[in-house]
Amino acid sequence: FDLLEDLAEGPVVAETLNGSKVIITLEDGNVLINGVAVSAVDVLASNGVIHVIDGVLLPPADIPTVATEAGFTTLVTALEEADLVSALEADGPFTVFAPTEEAFAALLEELNVTAGALLAREDLDEILKYHVVEGEFFAHDVLALLEDEESVTLDTLQGDELTFTLSDDGVLVNGILVITTDVLASNGVIHVLEGVLIPDSDE
Repeated sequence: FDLLEDLAEGPVVAETLNGSKVIITLEDGNVLINGVAVSAVDVLASNGVIHVIDGVLLPPADIPTVATEAGFTTLVTALEEADLVSALEADGPFTVFAPTEEAFAALLEELNVTAGALLAREDLDEILKYHVVEGEFFAHDVLALLEDEESVTLDTLQGDELTFTLSDDGVLVNGILVITTDVLASNGVIHVLEGVLIPDSDE
């Protein structure tokens, strides 16, 4: 297949021999694999082809570990408080929409509560599960769905639906902007939100 032609349509997700996935993107004319630049291509071998990259690719960890390493401190603390860490360490796959630290801070100000009060909410586990969709949905999957529809919905682990729409700024989830996409984990993918999703019954 013609990789460059495929990349012109958007990122390409490929599976490696160990079962992990890599994301191949095209940025400013440069091919990147998990953000690592490809510096030489098409080195022929008798049983395949070699492409040279400028770094070592490491298999991703599970979702809670990736979230911890990426600095989603409040989210991880909330997952621990709600006893959901082990659930997101399972095989999955899952798609997680992770609010930034700034998003949680804004929510605390909006609700006029402390972080401790938020973590003590009886419905904390329901709020967190509202940020998780069963299955693996990369950014290009959602964009493909939105090509033919003004909006699409996906069911969350909490039971309610998330609504996806497209704006001039990018993809919105329940009106909240996705600011980073396709953070790989061994059991799914994480997208970063600039706000916290609250189920209707909890507003």
